[in-house]
Amino acid sequence: MKRTSQTNSRLTSRNIIIVSAIVFGAILLIALIYNIVVLSVGASETRRIQAQLALNEQILADNEAALECGYSEENIEDYARRYLDMHNGDESLFKAR
Repeated sequence: MKRTSQTNSRLTSRNIIIVSAIVFGAILLIALIYNIVVLSVGASETRRIQAQLALNEQILADNEAALECGYSEENIEDYARRYLDMHNGDESLFKAR
């Protein structure tokens, strides 16, 4: 049984199509693996940033509470007496000689 040029041409075309499909499938598989890796890295980065955000919000809340406490009337008067030698109008200062 001899192969004619038409049969050889058909086999060559079919081989080209098969090889092209295999190469295309390999490229798609590589792209899929790459995207899965990128998504997992992005997800871990997102979790890390969310944890840092929660920590920063807690620190901010603690600092705001401390700041509110520091601006209370009692603390301002205490600071004025201790560091600025100030007193209320109805008080007299006594300094030992």
